[in-house]
Amino acid sequence: MQNSSKLESYFASYQRRLLEDFARVRAIYSDSAVKGSNNEKIISEFLSEHINCNFISNNNQIIDSLGNASDEVDVCVCNYDQPFRTKTGELILCEGVDFVVQVKAVISNNEIDRIIKNCSSVKKLSRQLTLGMTFKGYEGDSEYMVQRIPYIVFAFDSKTSIQSLFFQLRQRLKKVELALQPDAIFVLNKGYYINLRDGKGAPLHADNLLLKGVAGFESTDFTLLEMIRYINTYFPKIVREHSPISYYHNKARNKMTVYNELLIRRNIVKSMQYIPGDNLDDLFQMMRFPNQKSPYNDRILNWASQLSIFSVFLKDFTEEEWRSLRTEVNQTKTK
Repeated sequence: MQNSSKLESYFASYQRRLLEDFARVRAIYSDSAVKGSNNEKIISEFLSEHINCNFISNNNQIIDSLGNASDEVDVCVCNYDQPFRTKTGELILCEGVDFVVQVKAVISNNEIDRIIKNCSSVKKLSRQLTLGMTFKGYEGDSEYMVQRIPYIVFAFDSKTSIQSLFFQLRQRLKKVELALQPDAIFVLNKGYYINLRDGKGAPLHADNLLLKGVAGFESTDFTLLEMIRYINTYFPKIVREHSPISYYHNKARNKMTVYNELLIRRNIVKSMQYIPGDNLDDLFQMMRFPNQKSPYNDRILNWASQLSIFSVFLKDFTEEEWRSLRTEVNQTKTK
């Protein structure tokens, strides 16, 4: 109990510090964009000190391998599968994001629609289930937190009560697909909401009842503690053996000219497969020794001219490689 009390005191103290930082930003700056970026910085710094991650990036768009992109996201908590250590305002890959936080100065009923819209743009991204990938967590949360990016909201204040926001949130989410809904909302000095959806993920009970849908909790001093507890308890731990960037194909690659020994050899064989067998010996002789003066008929000369595009490739062929090529041509002709 003593250790728990110290932990609660620590986060309650930190919560007061965040509110002081928030009040200072509001007092100093008049521009809403500047206020917003400073508020996001406050939360980024708090998270960087209290969770295990690769790095945290602000004001980014997230993309998936299918070509989809999210709206701008305030805070992206990135893991070691993120190949780019991005600066503010750049693109990042959805598999390299553990979770995102949308930061609100003051949350109100009017903000709920904006939250849902931004959340949907993130939740619509499809994370690749890479070969050899494993995760530790609740199987019922896989569709919402493994295949999609977990999404939480953090607000410094609220114009309305937790109860009022609960009823508004519950009403608005009725029209939103479960997979596209935010996972949790935390309001300093007020409380928080956890989206339990169909109740098949992490279990939460109250009065011996397994809860479903959105659950709201009033909490004045321990919102930060509950947010850290939630992140560590509910979000699955994903381990990938292969880099997700391999799934982000370059469409222009289909138009590239590929140079490869096997491809060139196949083209030579395809070019020779319809040449009559009694002419192949002469053709091979001319290709092997292009400067040798020997009597060849016009057909041999014509074929050799057409195959001259492969001369650079063939000029260093060994005796064994020539025999192998001739064998491959013969085998193709007999199919």
